[in-house]
Amino acid sequence: MANSPKMISVSELWPTEGVVSEEKVEAWKEDLRSGRAMKPVEYTEIAGRKLIRDGNNRVRAWIEHHRDIGVEVPDIPAIPSNQGLPPSDWQGPLFAEHLGRGTGAFESLKKVREADYLEAQRNFAREVKR
Repeated sequence: MANSPKMISVSELWPTEGVVSEEKVEAWKEDLRSGRAMKPVEYTEIAGRKLIRDGNNRVRAWIEHHRDIGVEVPDIPAIPSNQGLPPSDWQGPLFAEHLGRGTGAFESLKKVREADYLEAQRNFAREVKR
Protein backbone atom coordinates (compact mmCIF):
# COMPACT_ATOMS: atom_id res chain seq x y z
CA MET A 1 0.00 0.00 0.00
CA ALA A 2 1.44 3.38 -1.00
CA ASN A 3 2.13 6.04 1.59
CA SER A 4 -0.42 8.83 1.73
CA PRO A 5 1.23 12.23 1.50
CA LYS A 6 1.28 14.45 4.55
CA MET A 7 1.65 18.20 4.47
CA ILE A 8 5.05 19.09 5.98
CA SER A 9 6.59 22.47 6.64
CA VAL A 10 9.48 23.22 4.29
CA SER A 11 11.34 24.32 7.44
CA GLU A 12 11.60 20.62 8.38
CA LEU A 13 13.24 19.58 5.10
CA TRP A 14 16.96 19.40 4.29
CA PRO A 15 18.21 19.63 0.68
CA THR A 16 20.54 16.85 -0.37
CA GLU A 17 21.86 18.20 -3.65
CA GLY A 18 24.04 21.20 -4.33
CA VAL A 19 22.21 22.45 -7.41
CA VAL A 20 18.78 22.27 -9.02
CA SER A 21 17.79 22.07 -12.66
CA GLU A 22 16.41 25.30 -14.16
CA GLU A 23 14.25 23.30 -16.56
CA LYS A 24 12.80 20.99 -13.91
CA VAL A 25 12.07 23.83 -11.50
CA GLU A 26 10.32 25.78 -14.26
CA ALA A 27 8.31 22.71 -15.36
CA TRP A 28 7.10 22.10 -11.79
CA LYS A 29 6.23 25.79 -11.41
CA GLU A 30 4.20 25.61 -14.63
CA ASP A 31 2.31 22.61 -13.24
CA LEU A 32 1.57 24.56 -10.06
CA ARG A 33 0.44 27.64 -12.03
CA SER A 34 -1.86 25.38 -14.06
CA GLY A 35 -3.41 23.95 -10.91
CA ARG A 36 -2.01 20.46 -11.39
CA ALA A 37 -1.22 18.55 -8.22
CA MET A 38 2.48 18.11 -7.58
CA LYS A 39 4.01 14.71 -6.93
CA PRO A 40 4.89 14.56 -3.21
CA VAL A 41 8.54 14.96 -2.29
CA GLU A 42 10.17 11.93 -0.69
CA TYR A 43 12.36 12.12 2.38
CA THR A 44 14.42 9.79 4.52
CA GLU A 45 14.65 10.58 8.21
CA ILE A 46 18.18 10.24 9.58
CA ALA A 47 19.12 11.46 13.06
CA GLY A 48 15.85 13.40 13.27
CA ARG A 49 16.42 15.20 9.95
CA LYS A 50 14.06 14.84 7.00
CA LEU A 51 16.54 14.58 4.13
CA ILE A 52 15.10 14.86 0.62
CA ARG A 53 15.56 11.62 -1.33
CA ASP A 54 13.52 12.67 -4.35
CA GLY A 55 12.26 16.19 -4.86
CA ASN A 56 14.85 18.94 -4.36
CA ASN A 57 13.64 20.54 -7.63
CA ARG A 58 10.00 20.26 -6.52
CA VAL A 59 10.71 21.91 -3.16
CA ARG A 60 12.47 24.79 -4.92
CA ALA A 61 9.58 25.15 -7.38
CA TRP A 62 7.07 25.09 -4.49
CA ILE A 63 8.91 27.90 -2.72
CA GLU A 64 9.35 30.02 -5.85
CA HIS A 65 5.76 29.53 -7.00
CA HIS A 66 4.31 30.70 -3.71
CA ARG A 67 6.74 33.62 -3.47
CA ASP A 68 5.84 34.58 -7.08
CA ILE A 69 2.14 34.80 -6.22
CA GLY A 70 2.87 36.74 -3.05
CA VAL A 71 1.79 34.27 -0.39
CA GLU A 72 3.55 32.62 2.50
CA VAL A 73 5.09 29.28 1.55
CA PRO A 74 2.61 26.65 2.74
CA ASP A 75 3.35 23.12 3.85
CA ILE A 76 4.37 20.80 1.00
CA PRO A 77 3.04 17.32 0.20
CA ALA A 78 5.64 14.79 1.35
CA ILE A 79 5.99 11.09 2.01
CA PRO A 80 8.64 8.93 3.66
CA SER A 81 10.77 7.37 0.95
CA ASN A 82 10.20 3.74 0.09
CA GLN A 83 13.64 3.50 -1.54
CA GLY A 84 15.09 1.74 1.50
CA LEU A 85 18.29 2.79 3.18
CA PRO A 86 20.46 5.17 1.15
CA PRO A 87 23.68 3.72 -0.27
CA SER A 88 26.69 4.08 2.00
CA ASP A 89 28.27 6.57 -0.41
CA TRP A 90 25.17 8.82 -0.51
CA GLN A 91 26.36 12.39 -0.02
CA GLY A 92 22.95 13.71 0.99
CA PRO A 93 23.70 14.01 4.72
CA LEU A 94 26.97 15.83 4.00
CA PHE A 95 25.24 18.27 1.65
CA ALA A 96 22.39 18.77 4.13
CA GLU A 97 24.83 19.59 6.91
CA HIS A 98 26.56 22.11 4.65
CA LEU A 99 23.34 23.73 3.36
CA GLY A 100 21.08 23.72 6.40
CA ARG A 101 17.33 23.30 6.25
CA GLY A 102 14.20 25.13 5.24
CA THR A 103 13.34 27.69 2.59
CA GLY A 104 16.66 29.53 2.81
CA ALA A 105 18.61 26.32 2.22
CA PHE A 106 16.56 25.42 -0.86
CA GLU A 107 16.73 28.98 -2.18
CA SER A 108 20.52 28.90 -1.84
CA LEU A 109 20.80 26.03 -4.33
CA LYS A 110 22.29 27.26 -7.57
CA LYS A 111 20.05 26.78 -10.61
CA VAL A 112 21.84 25.30 -13.59
CA ARG A 113 20.82 24.12 -17.04
CA GLU A 114 20.02 20.43 -17.19
CA ALA A 115 22.97 19.92 -19.55
CA ASP A 116 25.33 21.26 -16.84
CA TYR A 117 23.63 19.58 -13.89
CA LEU A 118 25.93 16.59 -13.31
CA GLU A 119 29.12 18.62 -13.61
CA ALA A 120 27.74 21.33 -11.30
CA GLN A 121 26.76 18.65 -8.78
CA ARG A 122 30.26 17.17 -8.90
CA ASN A 123 31.80 20.65 -8.43
CA PHE A 124 29.55 21.26 -5.42
CA ALA A 125 30.59 17.92 -3.90
CA ARG A 126 34.26 18.80 -4.30
CA GLU A 127 33.68 22.20 -2.70
CA VAL A 128 31.84 20.71 0.29
CA LYS A 129 34.51 18.08 0.87
CA ARG A 130 37.34 20.65 1.10
